[in-house]
Amino acid sequence: MSEKLHTNFINEIEHEYQKIDNQWLTLHYRTTIGVVCLGLIVELLLSILFYKVEQSQIVLTVSQYYIKYVLNPFLLNILFLILSVCTMRTRHLSSISRVYLLSISLIGVCMVFYSVHYIYSISIIFFAPILFTAFYGKYSLTTNVAIITIGCKLISDYFIYYDGNKPSPFESGISMMNMIISTLLLIFFYGISMVIIYFQKKKNMAVIQKEYERQTMQEQLLTDPLTHINNRLALLNVFQEMNQSIENSHYYLAMMDLDFFKKVNDSLGHAKGDECLQEIGKILKKHSSKSITPFRFGGDEFCILFEEISLEEVLQICNTLRQQINETIIKNFDLHLTISIGIAKYTTDMFAEDLLQNADTALYQAKSQRNHIMLYAE
Repeated sequence: MSEKLHTNFINEIEHEYQKIDNQWLTLHYRTTIGVVCLGLIVELLLSILFYKVEQSQIVLTVSQYYIKYVLNPFLLNILFLILSVCTMRTRHLSSISRVYLLSISLIGVCMVFYSVHYIYSISIIFFAPILFTAFYGKYSLTTNVAIITIGCKLISDYFIYYDGNKPSPFESGISMMNMIISTLLLIFFYGISMVIIYFQKKKNMAVIQKEYERQTMQEQLLTDPLTHINNRLALLNVFQEMNQSIENSHYYLAMMDLDFFKKVNDSLGHAKGDECLQEIGKILKKHSSKSITPFRFGGDEFCILFEEISLEEVLQICNTLRQQINETIIKNFDLHLTISIGIAKYTTDMFAEDLLQNADTALYQAKSQRNHIMLYAE
């Protein structure tokens, strides 16, 4: 595959990956909001179900209970929500910065729930920040988020005593064991995430390699091996697309043929003839663009398809090419060869194959005078 096409191939893959990452980033953001809203609902439901149990252990009025276990946690979570919203709406932030800030927001929300109701089984909510970063497929990202997540859990374990009934990790062997097991589970989940990233990357690389090989073979199939421009099959494929297209694009097709090229092969040999054709391919490639596509039709015949270009520009480009080709052949091979060009316009009421026939007719007329450019006319 040529360097340009290889670069385009890589850019297309990166673009598609970025689109998917952006979609996941949006889900990451919405999940943080959803967790806060769901947490508020759960807190309200739990307050109805377990208020009497809590009241029997800690003397709290109803208002005190709701302030401590519903309002305060919600207000803390609102701060993380504000961070999430600012992250998504700040335009100058890079994608990786957004991921880190959203991860920190989600870690903060998890830490609030874990600290307010200190139950070791709730520590599973810390899986969420690690899980979300694993999808992005970056080892450093998942590692850093896992370190922050585990660090926040340990801070809550050792230093935060929001719930008056919270036992110290050192109070008993069971408390210590629960704390260690819940932490080890997070570390284990981090390890699983890293393994998932590894195999996901491996799978993606295999798919990319196969697609790269397929596109390379496709390019080789549609590229003339001598001149390295598009071949006849590529032109026929373009014609098929033109026939199926519903867009009202306008095209011009120019057919080019070297005058008396057979004499070059007969007098100087086919090797010199091939060198001449290669030089022509280089010239045509220099003029190639999104709107100008060159093809080697066969032998010493070449085609150029012009899209959305005026007739005046087409004639100007063809005349420039004719002069450059003549000058190059004289300079490099000391041969006085001329080139004839026939041009035809594509209209929506014809098949693309008719365009080729019309251009060939115009070329035949040009070759009758040699070194001329002729425009097809009904």
